[in-house]
Amino acid sequence: MKRVLVLLVAFTGFAVGLAVPAVAEQPKYYSMEDYFYTPTTVPQENQNGYYLENLDPNLKFNPDAVTYYPFEIYLPNEKFPASYRIHSNYGNETDACSSCHSIHSAVGPSLLQWYTVYETCMACHDGTVSTTYDVVRGEIRNGEDALPAYGGAFGGYGGKSEKSWSNHNVTGAITVAAAPGGSKQKEVTGLTRLGKELYRWDQEFSCQSCHSPHGQGGNARVLHPDPNFVQTVNHKKELMKLQLEEGVFVAKEGGDKLLMIIGYPYKVKVYKGYSPESATEIKDFNLSNQKGYSEITVPDGLLAPGENLYASFVPALRVEMEIDNYLTTDEVVIHKKGINDFCGACHTDYNTEGEEHPGSLSPNGVYSKAYRHAVGIPYDYNGSNPEGIGNGYSRSEWMKLEEGKITCLTCHLAHGTNEDYWERTIGDEKYMGDVLWAGTGSFVGAEIEELAGSSALKRLPNMGVCEACHEKGLANEGYLVNSGLKKPAQTALVQSSIFQPGGGYVKDNDDNHECYSCHQEYTTYQETVHWKEQQYRCEQCHGPGGNHVKLPADSNILNPAVDYSVSQQTDLVCGNCHQEGLLSDFHSSKHYLSQIVSCPTCHNSHGLNKEGEELKHPKGMLCAACHGEVMKYTDHSFPPE
Repeated sequence: MKRVLVLLVAFTGFAVGLAVPAVAEQPKYYSMEDYFYTPTTVPQENQNGYYLENLDPNLKFNPDAVTYYPFEIYLPNEKFPASYRIHSNYGNETDACSSCHSIHSAVGPSLLQWYTVYETCMACHDGTVSTTYDVVRGEIRNGEDALPAYGGAFGGYGGKSEKSWSNHNVTGAITVAAAPGGSKQKEVTGLTRLGKELYRWDQEFSCQSCHSPHGQGGNARVLHPDPNFVQTVNHKKELMKLQLEEGVFVAKEGGDKLLMIIGYPYKVKVYKGYSPESATEIKDFNLSNQKGYSEITVPDGLLAPGENLYASFVPALRVEMEIDNYLTTDEVVIHKKGINDFCGACHTDYNTEGEEHPGSLSPNGVYSKAYRHAVGIPYDYNGSNPEGIGNGYSRSEWMKLEEGKITCLTCHLAHGTNEDYWERTIGDEKYMGDVLWAGTGSFVGAEIEELAGSSALKRLPNMGVCEACHEKGLANEGYLVNSGLKKPAQTALVQSSIFQPGGGYVKDNDDNHECYSCHQEYTTYQETVHWKEQQYRCEQCHGPGGNHVKLPADSNILNPAVDYSVSQQTDLVCGNCHQEGLLSDFHSSKHYLSQIVSCPTCHNSHGLNKEGEELKHPKGMLCAACHGEVMKYTDHSFPPE
């Protein structure tokens, strides 16, 4: 199971109107022997008099509305998350902030109680908190019953690879520029954080790249209102004239009422005047987003006759949806508007909605002139309308349309997929199963796997997502009769060696330029000793990349973190060069002998930390990631014993 960090994190020390008081710190205890959280067996009493002697040692979380501090993560909503949503329930009488942040003793950026955004999100959403979404397995649980979540599964249960696995890599290992169809060029956003200019495409890709943890987007999936700064860069409004409707001022564009993004680092400025050129800023106004769009009111008499109201702001990219039976195993999601624009904020080249044809210029990016499958067009193939495709009013409509139109999420999953997730959705009669289109067979009872290449976050393996609309299986039935065949062709097993690591080393790749052409996020490798002093190429650790360059896929390049065991990562990769000294000492250490820690557990071979070392964190923080306390680094030996 996933290791849980032990953090000693101070909080402000008070809470109003809660069943349990705000706690001073938020550790979750962790056993190296069992490799998962285990509470103490010694009876203890918390501040409300609840005893812990009967706490199940195999559970990391008990949704009983009592925080068993310090043996559980602090969650004021642990039993009823649907009615107390910590990502959108901020006010003087709530305590939502303390679940993620610490004012004075944070160990991560943005005052987080965990080292990274990914670790913060996974503290709850890796299945630990059973009353909310488990995005690792892709499900919502209610006791023994589990509902596959529509966003899919990130996968990687227990840190292991799965068959037919693909996902959005939100661990922070890449930047937004890695998105297929995106840009490699920095763009100034005009926003700053702590005095530093923020750049589009250059931000770390993590959970908050798509989600706004504070609910600024105004939608049920807390989707980000300004993904990849697409709204700030391309749609920011300066001195936009507001319209007076029923006593309130609204910003309208194309008939739609706009939602102004408020909250740090965004600002809304309001002006009055007879024209934009002569308008002066005012501070006396009230802004409300309670209706899903922005309404502004000003005191009576503030505007002189003939004066107008203007505003400068960043409008939210609004993804509209309806969710019935929220956070239950009967949950149904209906998409209404905005999915393609949201995905297109990063995968700009793939968003063809509103374009005359793929390959033309777009207002939110530049196309590469490649032809792309159209999105935003009505689904209307042959009028057969299979039950597996629809607007999402039932669970069986797994290939979801947006008001009858095709979107990116009609064919793809937002988080990821693997064979296990496919079996629980398309292989289950409750979801797709036997309601698939006629002539192509059912996935129920069939072996479900991707035959070649990457599963590419697809809702169905292989040709499934293509055949759902294009129905070529039905179209070629006459061929079977006229050619004398008795049944459709059998599955073609892919034997080509191109899907295996190999193909020789890439020619003229001594400076890794072939690798960097796609993996630009790893150009930081040039700062390391491995490159500066030894000129080691990427292929010296990842193996020959000839096949991978011809057809990029996870299966034809060596990824030591996934393909090797803990000991193999040390012995077969690092041990190729570091055969003496530190490596031989490490072989006799408790860390190596435990088979839990390898060289890459602590070392970052792709770049430097903030202290200029090839470590994933500063040394004190690095030890604390496993050893349960924030340690002040002293001059003890490295590698540690």
